[in-house]
Parts: sequence; C-alpha cells; structure tokens
Amino acid sequence: MFAIARRVLPQMELHISTQANNTNYGTYLFWYGLGAKRVVSARELSLEEIKEIRAHIPEDMEIESFITGPCAFPTPGGAF
Repeated sequence: MFAIARRVLPQMELHISTQANNTNYGTYLFWYGLGAKRVVSARELSLEEIKEIRAHIPEDMEIESFITGPCAFPTPGGAF
C-alpha cells in the first residue's frame, strides 16, 4: 500500500501511524527509506526512548508522540 501511495501521489507527505509499532530507531529508518516524512511513536515509549530515536534518525524526519495523563495507561491500540 505504501509503495502504491508513493507512486500515485509522489508529492504527498506520508506519515506512519502509531499502529505500525514504531518502538526503535530501526523502524523509523525503515519508513524513512520508503519515503515517510513523519512517524508516530508507539504510545508506550518513554521520553528517554524517544530521545534515543531522535539521536539516530535524519534531522528532516519528524516524530509525533502522544502524551497521556496520570490516569491513562498507554497500551498498543488505545489508552485506557
């Protein structure tokens, strides 16, 4: 699907959902290599883990992250 989107809409910025289980910089580099501009972090990542990812990916790649309150439990698939 990603390759089709790149072919059909080459000028469109492509973003990768948190549902893609983006938990380390290897996944970010994978998506970047396919042309993604922004990757949404897995919800369970800590600030330190996000900083580690940022240190290992290209500067022009964007990271989007969810911030939950003290009553929310970040889990894959939703926050409870």
